[in-house]
Amino acid sequence: MRNDRFSYVLRTIAGAYLIYLSYNILSSVAKGETGNHTVPVTIAAVIFIILGAVLVVFGVRGMIRMQKEGEQEIEEDGAETEVIEEAEETEEAAEEVNAETAESDLQEDQPEEEKETE
Repeated sequence: MRNDRFSYVLRTIAGAYLIYLSYNILSSVAKGETGNHTVPVTIAAVIFIILGAVLVVFGVRGMIRMQKEGEQEIEEDGAETEVIEEAEETEEAAEEVNAETAESDLQEDQPEEEKETE
C-alpha cells in the first residue's frame, strides 16, 4: 500500500536537495573551479534548480491537498454522525407515537367489548 503523505514529503526533500546542489554547483562555477566546462555545468545546475523547484511545489501542494481532504473527511464523518443521530431520534419518536396509538386503540376497544357482553 502506498503512503501518499510520505511520497509528498520525500518529493519536497528531494527537490530542496536538488536546489541546494544547484546552488553549490553555481558557486563553484562563479569561483572558476569547473575549468573549461563552465557552460555545460551551468546548464545542468539551472536544470537541477528547475526540477528541484517543481518537486518542492508538487510535494507541498500534495501535502496541502491531503490535509484539506482529511479535514473534509472529518467534517463528512461528523455530518454522517449527526444524520444518524437525527434518524435514531426520529425512529424513537415514531416508536413512541406507535405505542401511544396502540394504547389508545386498546382503550377505545375495551369499552365496546364490555358493552357487547352486557
